[in-house]
Amino acid sequence: MSRKDATFTMRLDAERKEQWTELAEESGFDGLSDLVRFTLSQFEQGNLSGSVDTPSNSAVDISAIPDDLENRLKRIESKIDGVDNSVDVVKNEVTSADLGNLTAPARDAVISQLPAGESWSDGVPADVIAQDLGTRIGAVEQTLERSEAELSIIKREKQNGELRYWKADTQ
Repeated sequence: MSRKDATFTMRLDAERKEQWTELAEESGFDGLSDLVRFTLSQFEQGNLSGSVDTPSNSAVDISAIPDDLENRLKRIESKIDGVDNSVDVVKNEVTSADLGNLTAPARDAVISQLPAGESWSDGVPADVIAQDLGTRIGAVEQTLERSEAELSIIKREKQNGELRYWKADTQ
């Protein structure tokens, strides 16, 4: 979006905004902004007279329309361009990074990687499991935390700053 467009800001009470947003959606517009653009262009072309808030037989007061409408629209477009650029940067970073599986691994898959044992020395860190499963460490840690809360056989302990997990030896 490298257009030289202007920005427009409009204040409405919450009820009016909700009504106009619903009207826009029901009428097939891409949102309230699209409806406002369409309506103003129709007004400019002489296809509309009056206003939503006044009866059609009364004169329309255009003194409330800001003189710097074009500048305001440009600022909004500029902010949208900035958001678009930021999204593109994040997409590129995610695509170029070797992140592996972005979804949390199945609980059974994670639990199957846990060794049976009785203490920290028998356990494994989450990163070892993540590497074996080809997924993110954070996803494995979340799965292990949830599993530990749900299953009493999952154990964890932290020593020397290292957190390890294992299954309680039930034999």
